[in-house]
Order: sequence, then structure tokens, then C-alpha cells
Amino acid sequence: MPLVVALLLAMLTAASYAELATKYPRAGGLHYATRAFGPFAGFVAGFCMLAAGIVSVAALARGFGGDYLSAFVTLPVALVAVVFLGLLALVNARGIKESTRANVVATVVEVGGLVVIVGLGAWAAARRRATRAGSPARRRRRARRPPC
Repeated sequence: MPLVVALLLAMLTAASYAELATKYPRAGGLHYATRAFGPFAGFVAGFCMLAAGIVSVAALARGFGGDYLSAFVTLPVALVAVVFLGLLALVNARGIKESTRANVVATVVEVGGLVVIVGLGAWAAARRRATRAGSPARRRRRARRPPC
């Protein structure tokens, strides 16, 4: 149920941005907040976006250095996080094309992982359904039912 609510909220957000993009085609998200609620709200929205970007990169570096990498090697988390952030900064400093390519690779890896998880879930559900349908208890219940 929470995923359905999140999906509905995401769809409402997308519809709102689509409406704003058609009304103000040359503006961005912060411009919408400034136009709708004034300059202070635009500043707060911009600051929140900046803070979210910083926090998300820090969380990504921490997660990469701690949880994911520790499955393979044992290195100090702070060192790995700093090296990871340095590599991201170098890719971004190299240029837009390289940054875009790195983002595409990361997106393909992430979507590929999600596809594998969804596929395994569908396979497990189908296997469970097949196992339940062919179980002796189910066959006995079907045999006891009178024909319609």
C-alpha cells in the first residue's frame, strides 16, 4: 500500500511539473517556486535542493565505502568515501560528456539490478504458485468437490 501511495504522489508531482512546464517553458523548478510563492520561498526551495544534493552525495559515498565495499574488502570507510568523492569530482571536472556517460552507466547498472530483482520475484511467485497448485492437499480438495 505505501508504494501505491508513493506512486500516486509521484504522478501528481509529475503532472504538476508538466503543467508548469507548459505554462512557463523557459523556466525551472526554482523559478516556479519563486513565481508562485515569492522570492523567499524560491530561496528556501533552492537552499533545500542544494542541501539535498550535498546530503545525497555524502550518503552515497558513505554507503559505497561502508556497506557495499565491505562485502569485498576491508578498508577505512572515511578513506574510501573521500576517494569516491574525489573520483566523482574528477569525472565532473573532466566535462559534461564524461559526466553524462558516467551517469548513463550508473543508471544502467541500477536499472539492471532492479530488473534482476523484479525478475527473481516474479520467478519465485510463479514457482510458489505452481508448487501450491500441484500439492497433494490441493488435489484432494479438488477431488472432493462435486461437479457443477
